[in-house]
Amino acid sequence: MRHFGVEVECYGLDIQAASVAASILFGTYKHEDSSRKYNRATRSAYDSAGREWKFQVEPAVRWTREIEKCEVITPVLETEDLPMLGRLLAELQKLGARSDTEHLCAVHVHVGIEDFSPRELAVLVYMMAVYQDDIVAEFGVSQERLQRFCRPIPPSFAIRVQREKSWTIEDMVSHWQKEEKPKLHLLNILPAAEHENVEFRPFEFSKGMDLSELRGFVDFSLAMTESAKQGFVTKRYPEWKEMTGYHWGRRV
Repeated sequence: MRHFGVEVECYGLDIQAASVAASILFGTYKHEDSSRKYNRATRSAYDSAGREWKFQVEPAVRWTREIEKCEVITPVLETEDLPMLGRLLAELQKLGARSDTEHLCAVHVHVGIEDFSPRELAVLVYMMAVYQDDIVAEFGVSQERLQRFCRPIPPSFAIRVQREKSWTIEDMVSHWQKEEKPKLHLLNILPAAEHENVEFRPFEFSKGMDLSELRGFVDFSLAMTESAKQGFVTKRYPEWKEMTGYHWGRRV
C-alpha cells in the first residue's frame, strides 16, 4: 500500500489551540512548541503511535491574524488513518477553523515514490502536464491560485523529461529547480530526490473541511501515481479519468 501525507491550510484558529485540540482527540495530551526545531512558528501534537502532527503558521493564507493562519501537516499516513484525520478536521472546525478558496486555502497531498525509477517519475510529470487543463477544471482551481501557488507544468519540461533517457531523479529535480517558482506548480517534484515523495497541489475545499472531499483528493493523487508506475502514458491515451480509476462522484 502506497503511503501519503496531507497538508490542510485553514484560518480562524491559532496553532496552539489546534495542537491542544489534537492532543486531546488523540488521548495523549502531548503537545509542545516546536518552532525552534522547524525554524518557523510551529506547534506539534503526538498521537498514540508517537507520530507527530504539526500545526504551522502559513503566510500564504489570506487572514488578518498571523497566528491564525494555520497549516495542518500530518505524519506519514495510510488509508485507514483517514477517519482520524477527518475527526481532527471536524474538531478544528468546531473551534472556528475554516478552509476555502476566498482565503487562498489549499490542500496538498504528498505521495511516496520510493519504488519509482526515473522513467516512472518522468511519466508522472508528463501525465500531469498532458491532463492539467482537465485537472484544473475538475478541481475548480481558482485563477489566483493558478497564477501564484498552483502554476501549470511547463510543457517544455514535460517533453524534455521524456526525451532525456539518462536522467536520474536527482537530475530531474536539479533541472526542475531552474523553473520559475519550482515548488508552486500543480505537481511539485522537489521532494522526490531527498524525501522520496511528490506533492499534488490542485486541491481546495468547496464545502468546508469535508472528509469525503478530502478522500477524493487522496484517491486522485494515489491513482495518478499508480498510473504512472504502470506506464499508462506510453500507451494509447484512454480517457484520463477512466485511466486513473478516480472516483469522481466523491468530488461532485
